[in-house]
Amino acid sequence: MQAPPSRYRRMLVNCRRTRHKRRLLVIPILFTIFVWEFAGHWIWFVGISVEPRAKDCVRLLVVADPQIQGFRHEPPPPLGTVTRWDAYGYLKSYVLAGFKLVQPERVVFLGDLLDEGSEADDAEFSYYAYTFHRMFPWSVMPHQTFVAGDNDIGGEGYERMTWDRVERFAKHFRPINGNVSANNGLSIVWVNSMALSGRYQAEPAVKELTTTFIDEYAKAAAAAKAETRRASVLLTHVPLQELSHDVRRDLVSKLHVNTILTAHVHCLGIVAHPRDSRQARLATSEHIRWASGLWSVMTFDHDSLPCHHSDDCVLEITVPTVSYRMGVSCMAITAVDVDRDGKVQRLTIIPLPPRYPVLLLYLVLAAVIAFILFC
Repeated sequence: MQAPPSRYRRMLVNCRRTRHKRRLLVIPILFTIFVWEFAGHWIWFVGISVEPRAKDCVRLLVVADPQIQGFRHEPPPPLGTVTRWDAYGYLKSYVLAGFKLVQPERVVFLGDLLDEGSEADDAEFSYYAYTFHRMFPWSVMPHQTFVAGDNDIGGEGYERMTWDRVERFAKHFRPINGNVSANNGLSIVWVNSMALSGRYQAEPAVKELTTTFIDEYAKAAAAAKAETRRASVLLTHVPLQELSHDVRRDLVSKLHVNTILTAHVHCLGIVAHPRDSRQARLATSEHIRWASGLWSVMTFDHDSLPCHHSDDCVLEITVPTVSYRMGVSCMAITAVDVDRDGKVQRLTIIPLPPRYPVLLLYLVLAAVIAFILFC
């Protein structure tokens, strides 16, 4: 016997009500994604507190290897448009939020500002530089210092470090060698140390540009009175361990260096370079502990650093990358408090959230939403 039509009608109404209720689940899912994408950087930093700036120090916010993506190595549109948009948004959101949290006197970009800078033609480079300055505007983040990396001016593989590439970088950012005085009298010096390494292919004119700057800086320091002579913190893209002992020793002595900030390897590292010895002491314990998944702020005061300043040693800190596209699991922004003698009084490593697990979760949620809407 067939069921009466009224029964079929009730079943159909109940089915429609159930489907309508399931579709309502899409709203909180989309709302959660929206909130995280547009306010996640503020949510991430809500529970993070940073120690105040050490006494009589200048605070540097150090941003390593942002490497904003270009067009040549990304997928074609529309996928490439999405990947660039996501990478740009991550970098801009977390670096600007970190700037407000740290409140530094100066911002230092430690090289590899662009992913395809050394490969780009002039028009592409201009567009990438324009994009970079829009992401990190001077009006929001004043007192910026830019160090050139191999992805910006070449040097590795077939990409020779040419005079044209160096001039182009100087036009859109800053000269590859230079110095500026901080508020506390500290001298902040940046040098294209890649030109001094045999590993990187630099034209003779580019190498001469760097050696001339170092010699002129040393002469000016020697001519200054003892009471006005300034210690310096040295900014380079590549770690000094890539240089020969003699070059490293001359660089440290001529520039009156006590602290070196480097990038390039994308991970945290702290090294003590004896001034007159070929043997460097690498502090690996903190690197391993942090890289293994310690997702909390790490703060080192002067006495708690794995390696210490001394009259015989120079401290080199390799800063972790800020970009999730660099293939490492731990990204961070770094705050360094340096006194007028060029010694680190406080080092703060502020971790950034992973991105790829979030993107994978979005794919899963997209499948769930499709099931809710169409099944």
